Amino acid sequence: MGDNGKESANGTVTIAAGAVQGGSTSTLPLATAISGYTAVSDSATMVPSTGGLVKSDLIAGLEINVPGSTLSTTDGNTGKIDIDKDPTVVIDPGADMNFVGSSGYDITPKDSNNNELGKTLSGDAVTLTLPYSDADVTTAGVDESNLVCGSFNTASQTWETFSTVVDTTNNTITCQVSHFSSFGVLGGLTVAVSNSRRAADEAAGGGGAATADTIAPSNPLLLINNGATSTNAREVTLTASVTDATYMMIGNDAAFTDGVWETYALSKKWSLVGNNGSKVLYVKFKDNAVNTSGTVSAKIEMTGQAYIAPTVPTSTTVVAPAPIVTTTTTTTTTTTGATDTTVAKALPFTQIQDEASTVVSGNVNAVISAVAKVRNLKQEVTNRKNLVKELLRTSGIKTNALVDRANSFVTYGTTSTVNLSVGDRLHAVNSYYNAFGRLPRNAKEWGEVVLIANGQAPAEASKTALNRAKANFKYVYKRNANLKDATDLQWIEMMAYGVMPAARDIKAEAAAIKTFRAMFGYAPSKVTAWNVVRAIAYGGVQKLTANDKVPAEASKTALNRAEVNFKYVYKRNANLKDATDLQWIEMMAYGVMPAARDLKAEADAIKTFCTKFGYLPSNATAWNVVRAIAYGGVQK
Repeated sequence: MGDNGKESANGTVTIAAGAVQGGSTSTLPLATAISGYTAVSDSATMVPSTGGLVKSDLIAGLEINVPGSTLSTTDGNTGKIDIDKDPTVVIDPGADMNFVGSSGYDITPKDSNNNELGKTLSGDAVTLTLPYSDADVTTAGVDESNLVCGSFNTASQTWETFSTVVDTTNNTITCQVSHFSSFGVLGGLTVAVSNSRRAADEAAGGGGAATADTIAPSNPLLLINNGATSTNAREVTLTASVTDATYMMIGNDAAFTDGVWETYALSKKWSLVGNNGSKVLYVKFKDNAVNTSGTVSAKIEMTGQAYIAPTVPTSTTVVAPAPIVTTTTTTTTTTTGATDTTVAKALPFTQIQDEASTVVSGNVNAVISAVAKVRNLKQEVTNRKNLVKELLRTSGIKTNALVDRANSFVTYGTTSTVNLSVGDRLHAVNSYYNAFGRLPRNAKEWGEVVLIANGQAPAEASKTALNRAKANFKYVYKRNANLKDATDLQWIEMMAYGVMPAARDIKAEAAAIKTFRAMFGYAPSKVTAWNVVRAIAYGGVQKLTANDKVPAEASKTALNRAEVNFKYVYKRNANLKDATDLQWIEMMAYGVMPAARDLKAEADAIKTFCTKFGYLPSNATAWNVVRAIAYGGVQK
């Protein structure tokens, strides 16, 4: 009797000397329904020729996404897909693997007359998502990161596995399959369980065919400066020890938000970030079979590093990722374009709403169909991890529907945005979030994203974004923006909302980046910074000369900070009655620019800065110190 609501027929088994005799029936199918017992079974309608997304109402997390023409190219009648929990599928997959859970899932497509359509597919692969529980993973003794989707072949009595994406947050696995059958969740054993099983097999004299490598790198260890407890330098040496690893990832936090996979090396130089205090680094490893180790960490106390606070107004920064294209090989690319940078032609309102409604529908097949593309599950997964993840982490939004919409837009685009790069589409979403403090939730808000991506300001105004843009305009051009002037207004809208140019001008952007670095003292990396760069490049406002003056209003905070840095560099207090000392203080406090650049003096100043502070200048205050050293006139 099984928990699928069925029992076997009666059978006779003959046993002699502890063994089943030949010809006896030892396995009976659970085929007869048990009276009064309801099996866990579900069914959903679908038109075979058009396909679609099927979600089980009774089995939470189970989804089947069937492309059009996969089941039939001609049958336009409403059929269905039957989904049954099947405990008979729980068959040991062999060495180094275990079945996860107590049931598999039998999936059968049927036409409008309830006839099976055949389980071998003729079109594109079906995307299958299966659920699992943490308790099942623990019971099975497997590594959650090594879960795979499996299909049991009744003819060969073996398991077939598929390339699988594991979502440990939602406890689901996703794979693409070319046939319908009985499916289940399989898992690679943890190292301890695997070794125990192998030892038992060897003790019994067992052998068998070779199996896939499912053993993660073991014995991970991380040391900073050979286990030292403190350091007075930012640069440290890491020792990353592990057994059977090909790659490693090092990060400044346990989520590895700044980490990238790199070739494994036992020793590596690393620069500690932030201010003095306790620093914790993290590392994890993986092998060629993509088995990933657990995360280990090491801690060290950093001392003797002068604190340099940023002087750029807080309105110029925002917690959001930079508008870049990240590929599966962690390569960052920039899209080139023509020199025509005129503002894009306004889109018809009906087109904006149609595109936005398609995104909001949550139907990735509809999004793909609208732009005439083929679904790329691998690219979706990559974008979700490398691009959308950071946006969602910073916005704190966990709703799956919002995640899926953002990912489908970034990956495939819409009719009017399909020719943009992945990075540009992500930038449009980021800019909306930056302006309004939320991800787009409905068709109206997604329409605003489409407008931004097409070089137009959104219909809804954001007072916060506009004020931030005005502050940055004044910081760059040393005057207030005139919103009645079309050129100034265009600059403000480009900066506030990240409005994209009609076409890219790489030369203009390169010049704008130089202007940005000269004004702010660091390279643009965040959304708001890139919006400033685009506004400088395409906004049409005339640039200033480099010879800035000290502002009329004094900043006690900036002056105090400058005096602290002066004393740190020259080992004495600044004499504000001395013209040279005062010039140094003003250059450092307010970032006053020299009348003319002296690259040799700046290079020498950078060397002095590195000697004094122990790291390269990277923020506005640090670069102000460099300029003050180079042009302030104070003797070393």
